[in-house]
Amino acid sequence: PVFYLGLNKNRKLPTGINPVHAFNCFEYSLKQKPNDLSCHLQRIQHSMSEKNKDELFAAICDLFIILGPLGLPLRQRLFSYYNKALNQKQSEILSSHLGETYLTSGFVSLPDNCFFKKAPVELIELCNYTSADTVYQSQDNEDVLHVAESYIENSQFDTALNYMLTQLEQDPENQELTKKLLSIYKALDYANEFQSAYNKFSSYSATSEYWNEMKQYFVNQ
Repeated sequence: PVFYLGLNKNRKLPTGINPVHAFNCFEYSLKQKPNDLSCHLQRIQHSMSEKNKDELFAAICDLFIILGPLGLPLRQRLFSYYNKALNQKQSEILSSHLGETYLTSGFVSLPDNCFFKKAPVELIELCNYTSADTVYQSQDNEDVLHVAESYIENSQFDTALNYMLTQLEQDPENQELTKKLLSIYKALDYANEFQSAYNKFSSYSATSEYWNEMKQYFVNQ
């Protein structure tokens, strides 16, 4: 299967790949990696370029399901951008899931072409943060960093920070995640946000040196 379709500059499919093939590729790829944000966004953009209202709605629903309670700025931005391309009912469904009430795979009005409609829990559990005891056991470090990188690549910096902080609460001595989090604080010059996190996580022996080095950096600034 073609995992990355490589939409050309006008957001159309490359020559030789038809919409049915694209749909199958997106489904295969996303069911292997449900939290692949770039693939979700590519599917949404492709549906928009094909002027396929129903597929666009399904693609956005699937991303909302995977984001769960996270990614509020991204959910709101997507709705604002694509709202006019949807019908009234579709728009109403999405607008009702832009806050604390987030979309789940069991929502009764999901379209049949949603990949994660009534899907097995293991396909979406990586982003179901209401059950922390099981979720974080299923995520390895690579998955966590991949999700964080996906948010960062799409300029969702605050969402990335909130996600990483949530992960650190479950695994406060995760060195790679700590270094990634600190690098974002430094890049954004988030001194106040850093101090708040420092107070919570700097006492753990495995990562304390990273926190203290960054504290000295902000002091020098």
